[in-house]
Amino acid sequence: MDLFEYVAAASNEIVGGTNGGGSPPPRAAVRSGGPKGGTQMKVSLLDHTENALDLLLFTKQTRLTMTPDLLKQVRDWPMTRKLAELDYMLHTIQSSWEFVNYTFLIEGVSRAFTHQLVRHRHASYAQQAQRAVDMSSFDYVTGPSIDRDETLSLEYDAAMEMVGQAYSTLVEMGANRQDARGVLPTNICTNIVMQTNLRSLHDMALKRLCVKAQGEAQDVFRAMVDAVLGVHPYFEQFLRVWCATHGTCMFHTFPTEECPVKPIVYNPDTGEAYGGGRAGDRDDIQSRWKKNRAEAQPVVVASGRTSQG
Repeated sequence: MDLFEYVAAASNEIVGGTNGGGSPPPRAAVRSGGPKGGTQMKVSLLDHTENALDLLLFTKQTRLTMTPDLLKQVRDWPMTRKLAELDYMLHTIQSSWEFVNYTFLIEGVSRAFTHQLVRHRHASYAQQAQRAVDMSSFDYVTGPSIDRDETLSLEYDAAMEMVGQAYSTLVEMGANRQDARGVLPTNICTNIVMQTNLRSLHDMALKRLCVKAQGEAQDVFRAMVDAVLGVHPYFEQFLRVWCATHGTCMFHTFPTEECPVKPIVYNPDTGEAYGGGRAGDRDDIQSRWKKNRAEAQPVVVASGRTSQG
């Protein structure tokens, strides 16, 4: 599917916060450690660049010409020409992508996730501060391997309750909240605001939409992409997972049987798909990725360090 076909079908294909079909996979659950009830992960697009397509094309054209009325000329182009230029930009220098910005509010996620998120340096963040907020009654995220096992869930929930009681006791005994927060869990729920540009979001999507990313991160980035495509559907091919962007796998040695998408991805060593036979094209890969959501397990290599963050 090219950009022309995608934009024509966008109103039928883009559904915020969904996988685009397929069976729902195990997800991280959010439970409450207090009376306010459980929260749910939610991604809201607070702000975005208006007339992003025209601005993107204009900044690209300035490399060749810079006339007073260039922006007006670009705005007057027919959509067919704009989409043709956009398709060209997908495969060339990305500096113009930085003129398109997005601001997201991400709610009900774990601090484990936000620790991963802020590793993406080319973005701005504002996060809820545990120093200034009373965390006596906190919500927390429960990973799927624990949530689906009753025995593990009971143990996990009991540990969270003990942590909450320890925090409250420390504060009641005179500890400063910024000191008492040291006992709080990594999976405590938090909210964060993130501002980034299209170029950086493209780079994040390549990696965080992959099954090698933790499931919570995949869910957040799927929701972020859906939010962007809700206002800028013509950027669909800019915001794909690595294999659906490049046609190859970023993790060449990752076992094929652990990824629902890799069997149809091109293997440069064999000239065929990793699963054998003809490899799918980028749209085939994207279609399979949308219908499947899996979560790889990191390989522990030594002393608590893992092979992925």
